[in-house]
Amino acid sequence: MKTQRHLIACAVMAALASGCLDRVTIVRVDAASDRVASDERPDASAVDVTSELAMDVANDRAEAPMDVPNDTASESTPDVVSLPDSTPDVLDDRPSDERPDVRVRLPDVPRLVAPMSTSFLTGATPRLRWELSANTDEAVVEMCADRACTMLERSVTVAGTTLVWPVALTPGTHFWRAFGKTGALRSSIASATWQFHVPRRSAAVTTAWGTTPDFNGDGFTDVAMGAPDALGAGAAYVYPGSASGIGNTPSVTVRGTGRFGYVVESVGDLNGDGFAELAVGAPEAASSTGAVSVFFGSPRGIDASAPRTTVTGASSGDEFGVDLNAAGDVNGDGYGDMIVGARFAAMRAGRASLFYGGPAGLTGGVFEIASGSVTAISFGGSVSGACDADRDGFADMIVGAPFAFAGEAGAAYFVRGGPSVGTPAELRGSATSEWFGFGVRRAGDVDFDGHCDFVVGSPNDRERAGAIHLYSSRVDWVGARPTLSILGSTRMRAFGYRVSDARDVDGDGVDDIIVGVPDEAALMGMAPIYRGSATTTLDAVPYSLGPNADRFGRAVGGHGDFDGDGFSDIVVGEPEFRTMPGPFEGHFAVFRGGPTGPSLLRWLSAPEGGYAGGALALGLQTRSRARWLLL
Repeated sequence: MKTQRHLIACAVMAALASGCLDRVTIVRVDAASDRVASDERPDASAVDVTSELAMDVANDRAEAPMDVPNDTASESTPDVVSLPDSTPDVLDDRPSDERPDVRVRLPDVPRLVAPMSTSFLTGATPRLRWELSANTDEAVVEMCADRACTMLERSVTVAGTTLVWPVALTPGTHFWRAFGKTGALRSSIASATWQFHVPRRSAAVTTAWGTTPDFNGDGFTDVAMGAPDALGAGAAYVYPGSASGIGNTPSVTVRGTGRFGYVVESVGDLNGDGFAELAVGAPEAASSTGAVSVFFGSPRGIDASAPRTTVTGASSGDEFGVDLNAAGDVNGDGYGDMIVGARFAAMRAGRASLFYGGPAGLTGGVFEIASGSVTAISFGGSVSGACDADRDGFADMIVGAPFAFAGEAGAAYFVRGGPSVGTPAELRGSATSEWFGFGVRRAGDVDFDGHCDFVVGSPNDRERAGAIHLYSSRVDWVGARPTLSILGSTRMRAFGYRVSDARDVDGDGVDDIIVGVPDEAALMGMAPIYRGSATTTLDAVPYSLGPNADRFGRAVGGHGDFDGDGFSDIVVGEPEFRTMPGPFEGHFAVFRGGPTGPSLLRWLSAPEGGYAGGALALGLQTRSRARWLLL
């Protein structure tokens, strides 16, 4: 094929030089509509075109030894092609009454597929995947230190649609994009730019999990806070991250009804443009039918005036949107998906709904997940995903049913991702009134094996002492038992009410877990953090901070790195804080990560109060206590 392309290019150059050809027409083809648009180049541009073609032929010949099969690549500098547009092929069109035209169709732009934008990696050599059109042979992949790619780190040309990055990336956020290439021709525009975060230390294998709420794609994590009682209807606020940390005031406010802001989450990149989306739950909307609104990220961040996508429950009383989470790329199509719980749907049995992403957002269809058990009461009371916990390359999910079975022992259900969603595998609590599954979340890679894990909370275990249960990744989840269980101390109340990944708070390269315990110490609240370890036992050296507390720990999250210093930062909500008698105002604490653990940076409040901080986007028995105890 390259020999043919070289002959065509040489013929064009010879014709231009001899005067046999005095004009070149660049043809742009719209693949969707088959419409053709021509851009004629008169002979005044012939010298430029000849020079470009000669350079491209030389470059193509120089690259001949670098034509390598799928999964192998060669480093090169990006080809600079001044011909506009984005679609391939060289055609010879000879009108009977005119001199010959040369029509050039440039290669198509690749579509990125994996790892999902805004995800976290477990190592420094990710396996990149993209799609090419039938007429595009290669991709020029660029890795950059910034979204605009003004700081290019490396460019690699690869045949096929996959590439294991050839060198270890430095810790921190990286951005990547791809150009299409056919012979000497390269697409004039790039794909969407995606981003991911590289850890300080690499596990044995590199996989991707989770999402960070970077709504404007600048590499700094933002914070979204819900205030479900604001102005009697509810609101959510976005506080932007920057090199100086989290801003003191929200940059964006979005409003709704029905306790809008009861839950807020970054649900990943649903439309493939490289930016994270914000989802806000309102479980009491429309007589508790419930609703979830999705606001799309962009270079400007979340735009409150832009149209939102709203999905709703099926019937009054469902409480659709009582919990929601990023599901990750469940079916492997390169678009993020979203999971939403409706704990009282189907006569209080509960339901979870998986919404598939697509080029226009939530347009890929809906899959309704049922437990398959008639005793799974409140299925969907808690949900999580974006975690390939069975190691098959597809994102998996977990759904809690805390009041299932006799005596409200509770259960959680592992839901396998893939081209078709698998039958849920049941995980059972062991005690009456345990409320196993009251809180479920992905935990990150807390055992440093390169694969994402899940954590399940049981806040009513042993007369409300509570417990959490870590489930490490495994191939077979049928009948799975916890890898590790941590029991609340005798003085704790409802330990495990909230659970979340904390990312890597101390920078040791292993992910940590944070637990919300808002009923501790006469409803003062606490939030212990457990450090991950390659030995699967969590570190137990106490560390504490001392803010005033009013249900401190009602919401917890390790949202990522707010200030770009390389340490994960965390936020903890305290929704029942108030400065005077009357309705709860609420606020949340921002803790900055560091080598000795988290330190309190500041408290932030919502402009209108309203139970602010109630939602934030973002085995074996052990005697261990928390490495850091936030109370």
